Amino acid sequence: MFRWVAGYLVGLLIFGVLFPALLIAAGKLYPVPLFFFPAMGQLIALMLFVPGLVFVFWSNLDLVKYGKGGPADFSGWSISPRTIHLVVKGSYRYTRNPMVFGISGIYLAICTWMNSAIAAGIWILFLILVALYIKWVEEPRLIRDFGDSYRQYRCRVPMLFPFAYFYPKL
Repeated sequence: MFRWVAGYLVGLLIFGVLFPALLIAAGKLYPVPLFFFPAMGQLIALMLFVPGLVFVFWSNLDLVKYGKGGPADFSGWSISPRTIHLVVKGSYRYTRNPMVFGISGIYLAICTWMNSAIAAGIWILFLILVALYIKWVEEPRLIRDFGDSYRQYRCRVPMLFPFAYFYPKL
């Protein structure tokens, strides 16, 4: 039980507190507007934040319910227990990384709410680095753990963005 709680607390601290604080601080320190009409950014932020939050919670529930594990696994170092089963149901039907999709929506919502091009640039860098990490570290581990089941799943479901079938498979 301790590992479950620790995994979620570490994830919440890093992705729910520290990174959003970085985006907010960067936006305030370097106020470069993203939109000419700030109200547009606030409307877009609301449209991004709610689905992002839904995907973050939904994906965590799916990991526990279907995978019998948690999300806190970084470069072979597990805080919460690793999933036992490959999760392909629930939010994982739409994207192989619904938690990343959700949190990136929340981060982009912060950038647009603040009307900050600098924060949006940091968000883009975050998204690139996370995609590279997933491709080079996480996916090889998933192939080792789940073999052909994961390979087939990877061919059917987009990496980050739901319904992104017009993009090449990564």
